Amino acid sequence: MGAVRRDPVLQPVTLRDPAVQAELAALTPDLLIVAAYGLILPPAVLAIPRLGCVNVHASLLPRWRGAAPIQRALLAGDAESGVCIMRMEAGLDTGPVFARAVCPITAGMTGGELHDRLATLGAETLRNALPDLLAGRLTPEPQDPAQATYAAKLDKAEAELDWSRSALELERQVLAFNPWPVAQTRLDQQTLRIWRAQAEPESSNAPPGAVLSESGDGIRVATGSGLLRLTEVQLPGGRPLSTAAFLNAHRLIGRPVGRGMNVRAVAARTLAQVLGEGRSLALALPSALDQVNPRDRGLLQELCYGVCRWQPQLQALLDQLLERPLDRRETVVQTLLLIGLYQLRQLRIAEHAAVAETVTAARQLRKAWAASLSNAVLRSFLRRRAELLTRIENDPVARSAHPRWLLSRLQQDWPDDVETMMSANNARPPFTLRVHSSLIHRDEYRSQLAMLGKRAEPVTAVATALILAEAAEPAALPGFAEGWVSVQDAAAQLAAPLLDLQPGMRVLDACAAPGGKTGHILESAINLHVTALDCDAGRLERVRETLARLRLKAHPVIGDARQPAAWWDEIPYDRILVDAPCSATGVIRRHPDIKLLRRETDIAALAADQQAILRALWPLLRPGGRLLYATCSVLRQENQQVVAAFLAVQPDAQEIPIQAEWGCALPHGRQILPGAAGMDGFYYAVLVKRPTVGAPPCPPVRG
Repeated sequence: MGAVRRDPVLQPVTLRDPAVQAELAALTPDLLIVAAYGLILPPAVLAIPRLGCVNVHASLLPRWRGAAPIQRALLAGDAESGVCIMRMEAGLDTGPVFARAVCPITAGMTGGELHDRLATLGAETLRNALPDLLAGRLTPEPQDPAQATYAAKLDKAEAELDWSRSALELERQVLAFNPWPVAQTRLDQQTLRIWRAQAEPESSNAPPGAVLSESGDGIRVATGSGLLRLTEVQLPGGRPLSTAAFLNAHRLIGRPVGRGMNVRAVAARTLAQVLGEGRSLALALPSALDQVNPRDRGLLQELCYGVCRWQPQLQALLDQLLERPLDRRETVVQTLLLIGLYQLRQLRIAEHAAVAETVTAARQLRKAWAASLSNAVLRSFLRRRAELLTRIENDPVARSAHPRWLLSRLQQDWPDDVETMMSANNARPPFTLRVHSSLIHRDEYRSQLAMLGKRAEPVTAVATALILAEAAEPAALPGFAEGWVSVQDAAAQLAAPLLDLQPGMRVLDACAAPGGKTGHILESAINLHVTALDCDAGRLERVRETLARLRLKAHPVIGDARQPAAWWDEIPYDRILVDAPCSATGVIRRHPDIKLLRRETDIAALAADQQAILRALWPLLRPGGRLLYATCSVLRQENQQVVAAFLAVQPDAQEIPIQAEWGCALPHGRQILPGAAGMDGFYYAVLVKRPTVGAPPCPPVRG
């Protein structure tokens, strides 16, 4: 519209760009009006208009501050919504309100319908308020922060219906997510999208998800409380149909919806890929999560991660309980028995339920013979528990749940810390966030979490880190989609500060995937020219996705760090981050399958690769530039020994000692041990390329 009328039209990628801010300021606006922008404006932009900035917000503030106020109002069953004309501040929809208008939420109203009504109402309210606002006749009304609620950005995963919930809750979910992302459920192996539905109060003894009747006026499905009558549905490849039209070609009676496989059976198959095929849990688990009910996904992850974490101990128990070893081809039965023992050993699941469900899983896996074996093994454990646990206390591998080679390495490298490290490795990891401090202060973000009932504590040694008391779905966190925070361990957040980044620098992030450190680098200084290098195209795509969410830009390059001639443009870098491929022995608590997949013979090969990467990338660093060598390993062969060997053959390389309160100083570099100050195990060493003769020495690095 503006282009047609020949009005000035700006379409900046980001309002954080000083050049864009200068262009806006040159227009000398009286007032800036924001609608559906989705981001907090930088303070520099808020200060440009003479009368400030106002936002047309689709809720009755302070209720439903945030990205999805329309859908959150419908999900909560609110009787009314509305629009507010609000003065914008640095906080999330916290400014005082100039004008408001109410819109009733009528029965059966969808998210799309409410959106359209509020769009019209918002334009009318703004038009009516503008004359008084421009004349200074409106006094804004402050919001009461005690009444504030947060409207988190929508996530596609929320659209999956959990039939154990009440019919009323499910109806609200269907209406709120029409037209996006559209409520859905599983029908056999397909996705059934549900566009419209209505709750009915009738009770039923049928299990949730059972289809009770189908007729022209709807398909009735049992829920945790009441029935849900589906009136408009859609199968993949088709279009939305009334149930009358849908039933002309399909029948649902006898086909339960939303019911996945037995969670223990799915866990057994997933773990069989890890134990039998050497596949990482990170690759095996995502497809498994789609096979179970949404309410069972947490248990599936707990079983898979827990068995990997304690496998050496569980296997020692199983070896004592079996009369003879299982056939090596029966990996799925072995993993199912380990799952049964893990439930009885570590979880608070009722013993009879753990045994019964494991037996049921054996039958669903079409291993009828294993059903009786599972029952016998698990009941034998319950009878002999004290005796069996006493025996494994005398076996260091079983007691520590660490493979013998790793146990020996830890004892060799860290004799005074080995018990603490093993305990940390067997613990569940904390849920740590990195706050983008140029968008929101850590204390302010912590307050936003507190408003949602989420407790978080800062990490003293890391200015950007917050540890949540309980894990959360990242997409549901305030501002996650807008790039305010990222999920990243506190130790990994030390990399960007150690690089000592300055505006305009050329930076190489070697081995960049999945992009967490790349994002932090770009958050740390303006106008950086960052090359994000990775040898795997699929992993590099994860870097692109990470940066897209953060609204940051880098130059992604597919290439081998050991062979820069194939990808380097021959312009030296000011900073290089070598986050080297390593044994990952410092992050076992996050990836417990490392204990099962890593072999002692891997370490020497990894150290050789680390040396090769350092030697290959060093010529790319300008004189006076800085290279940060990092690993998530705790093994000295991959850390200080690699740095020592490199310094011995590279005369223009100089180490800068890291002076910090975190970790412990080594002859070369600084090591964080797993669990120290809530952090993962990490190693850092800072190297600089000696400048021209006569230049002053580099100062120590302060952490």
